[in-house]
Amino acid sequence: MAIGCPYPTELPLYADELDRWLEFHDLEPFGDDWRQTALLAYISAAKGGAKNLELEDFMPIKKEPQSDAEIMMRMNMMFEQIGGKTGA
Repeated sequence: MAIGCPYPTELPLYADELDRWLEFHDLEPFGDDWRQTALLAYISAAKGGAKNLELEDFMPIKKEPQSDAEIMMRMNMMFEQIGGKTGA
């Protein structure tokens, strides 16, 4: 879709140009790379027969950093599951 105005980094960006860019963004989203990639992965998985998926299943998850003790506990659990010795 051609919107007939310069790329939005060329200023000034007037209200009517902003309106056209917002309309364009509704049709062809840009700037949210994770969501676009997640949408492509979601569509591919659905076409491949995957069931019960959500778009968020393909989005990165922000987690709080783990303490050293939490990391050691998880590592010990993994080693125990594979029959190894733990560091604790």
